[in-house]
Amino acid sequence: MCRLVLIDGFLEKELLENIVHIFTKVSKFDYIGIISGISKCHRDGWGIYVSTKEREIYYKSIKPLYKDYKVLRNIINEIENCYGTLILHIRNAGRNEPLDLNSVHPFLFQDHFKKYIFAHNGHVNKYKLALLMNIPEKIVKDYCDSYILGYYIFKKLINTNDIESVVNDLVILNITFTSMNFISFLRTESNYLTISFSYINHHRVTTWDRKLYYRMFITELNKTIIIQSSTIYYEFCNLLLEEKTYPLRLNGELVITKDGRIIKKIPEVDYLIST
Repeated sequence: MCRLVLIDGFLEKELLENIVHIFTKVSKFDYIGIISGISKCHRDGWGIYVSTKEREIYYKSIKPLYKDYKVLRNIINEIENCYGTLILHIRNAGRNEPLDLNSVHPFLFQDHFKKYIFAHNGHVNKYKLALLMNIPEKIVKDYCDSYILGYYIFKKLINTNDIESVVNDLVILNITFTSMNFISFLRTESNYLTISFSYINHHRVTTWDRKLYYRMFITELNKTIIIQSSTIYYEFCNLLLEEKTYPLRLNGELVITKDGRIIKKIPEVDYLIST
């Protein structure tokens, strides 16, 4: 499985330097992953997306980050102390999933009107999603489940801006093997939003240590929102002790941000409330 972070708002230099250090360390040794028995390290590639008023950066590598951290450091040096959005992901590929650059997160989907950047942690049923999109099975096997999930969401967002209904439908479809946690960035011609979602299959993820592994945390700084995997938060916690940090619910909590502020937060999708 994977570790990820979304930062929206002021991309402060010290914060970004800590991100480089923590992600490099966790790519080689993830102690929460070891405790849970899920993932010792994250060596199957890494990727970053950054959007500011001045520039857009999109980079992915099949190398483990601990062997490629200088590239990340150079990217960070280009964007520090400005306003924007950053998505960073390190990958530990699921069993039988492809190990190529196309399967490294984050993924970029776009048409003439919308651009969608998507990164995921967990395992979902890509064949069920592909069937709904009429994608042949022989094609699906060459793509990782996270790519298919992101593509499905993007196809839905082409025709609607109601992300709540999109994730609600995904929960109803029952395609989640472990987790459907994701962070994402949606840009239209005149606006942008970040969209994050926290959801696990409680029938399969049952123990406290596995739930901790899949838990995401949100930190509210003065001008910045950070949404991060559990390992990243616990590496960060000494630095963020004075700030407002809390875990996202595992039952389908949806968080939408813009300009370093939370503009919408839904604790659970409607389907789960009604069952």
